[in-house]
Amino acid sequence: NEAQQYEGNSAAVAAVAAGEIDVALVNHYYAYEHLRENPDAPIDNYTFPSGDIGNLINVAGAGILESSDNKPLGQQFIAYLLSRSAQQVFAEETFEYPLLIGMDADPRLKPLDEFGAPDINLTDLDDLEGTLELLDDVIAQ
Repeated sequence: NEAQQYEGNSAAVAAVAAGEIDVALVNHYYAYEHLRENPDAPIDNYTFPSGDIGNLINVAGAGILESSDNKPLGQQFIAYLLSRSAQQVFAEETFEYPLLIGMDADPRLKPLDEFGAPDINLTDLDDLEGTLELLDDVIAQ
C-alpha cells in the first residue's frame, strides 16, 4: 500500500476513475475536468471535516514588479483577469471560485465559507520527502 506518484493531477484522477487506486490528493477542479469528458466516471471530491489540514485552500495572485518597464500593460492584464468575462471562464471552464461578487461558482463546489480552513503556517509544508513518508505510514495502517 505504498503511496504512488503520478505525472500530474489529471493522471491521478484517471487512476482513481479506472480503479487502479482508491484515492488521490489533487486540486478539486481536476475531478470536474475528468467528469466533463467522462460523466459516468465513479469519482467525486471529498471535503475534509472543518479545520482539517485537507481543507487547505490554494490561492493565486497577480502583481506587477516595481522594476517593470511596462506597468500600464501589467495593470491592464490584471484588470482583465478580474473582469467578468475572465472570471466567467475561470468559473465555468476551469471550475475555479470566481472572485467577483454576484458571480456563481459551479453548483458542485462547496461555498468557501463552509470549509473551516486549518490554522497552519505554510512554511511548515515544504518537506516533500517527509510528506511522502507520512502518506506511506498512514496508508499502511
